[in-house]
Amino acid sequence: MANKSIHQVVVVIIIALSLYVMFKFNLLDYFYYPFVMFFSVMIPDFLEPAKNYKHRAFFHSQYFLKIISVVLLISLLFVYFNKGWLWLSFGIIGYQSHLLIDACTPMGLPRK
Repeated sequence: MANKSIHQVVVVIIIALSLYVMFKFNLLDYFYYPFVMFFSVMIPDFLEPAKNYKHRAFFHSQYFLKIISVVLLISLLFVYFNKGWLWLSFGIIGYQSHLLIDACTPMGLPRK
């Protein structure tokens, strides 16, 4: 699928930006977190494989995007108090980036 190459390019850009921020703010102890993001970008397609053009269901929906946005905010609160939760934030950002890229396609994201 054409979207697969777009996903991969965006993932590389997001990982590069993440590594830049980690070097800039001296967070090198967490160097593997962008790779957590890389694998989490692929999770929606593992949960709902593209067997046809209507493969997008709950895990590719606007509703689920809202749910994981709230989870991201909660995880960032945990990160504020304990950096041990940073991996979860990177994973959620990866998942969200997949959904946001899908939302930019002509098919978009289903509501539910």
